[in-house]
Amino acid sequence: MAGTREPGERDRWLDWAQGRLARTGLRAGAVRVALLELLARDGDCLISAQQIVARLAARGVGSQASVYRLLDQFVVLGLLRRVVGRDGLARYEKAHPGHSHYHLVDARTGAVEPFTDARLEAAIAGAAERHGFQLDRYDVVLHGVRVRGGAA
Repeated sequence: MAGTREPGERDRWLDWAQGRLARTGLRAGAVRVALLELLARDGDCLISAQQIVARLAARGVGSQASVYRLLDQFVVLGLLRRVVGRDGLARYEKAHPGHSHYHLVDARTGAVEPFTDARLEAAIAGAAERHGFQLDRYDVVLHGVRVRGGAA
């Protein structure tokens, strides 16, 4: 799993998420802060709840129950997107304005590869416009099997 490529992008998401939490009146407890920092660094592409719990536990922060509760809270607040895979596992990624990417899921290995595509972005925007929709978010997940190496 790849983390955010640009430190500025990490900081922008973290600032946005902290501001959103502050506006709800939630206090910045140790587990909440540690989870936000972890997600800012590693939450770009479908990290599982189990991976999050393990990484925070390695730092001595939080219990499984508190992490799951916060993940649910972050989804409700629009800080995260939850994607449930064919395997039934919930995975999470950061949700924030102006950022989108898509996923290729290898059905054989379970590997998830994020990608961006300007033509796909334009097609989605065009479809929304033709049908009279103003999009606030969307998800694109393509399932298949890797048959050869592809361009990054």
